[in-house]
Amino acid sequence: ATAEAKDSDGWYHTGDIGFIDTDGWVYITDRKKELIINAAGKNISPLNIESVIKQSPYISNVMVFGDRRKYITALVNIDKENVLQYCKEKDLSVDIAQLTHHPLVNELIGKEIERLNKELARFEQVKKFTIIPEDFSIENDLLTPTLKLKRKNITARYKDIINSMYEGELLAVE
Repeated sequence: ATAEAKDSDGWYHTGDIGFIDTDGWVYITDRKKELIINAAGKNISPLNIESVIKQSPYISNVMVFGDRRKYITALVNIDKENVLQYCKEKDLSVDIAQLTHHPLVNELIGKEIERLNKELARFEQVKKFTIIPEDFSIENDLLTPTLKLKRKNITARYKDIINSMYEGELLAVE
């Protein structure tokens, strides 16, 4: 298996994507198997988009989609404490159970995504999102023990919600 992973120049093909900086440091930025290839054929790193979107103090986790699609969508976990504080500052009395469905919260997350989209290339920008009430966690089998997204599990559990964000769009055919 080692011989198969090594090419004639001595490089190991691990499936990782990254770069080497000017000082020779290696940075791993994504996994090749996790790349999104959109309907236009652009290779998109989901980790890059997710790390930008998670810069919002109101978003605790996010998973983006868009393989063979015209645009990127996202499932969003909100940071309940920060969102509750935001609601208090707006003199809005909201129960924690109502947070993920409240129009003001949806508007807040929309504005945050719009703000953070400016850091991304146009084809990487999140066009639609859905706030889900269940946080991604190890206990519900949506995160690994090292807190990485279990993409297959999340996609399977939220297939209908993901597809609803693409209603009316035809899936690109390979």
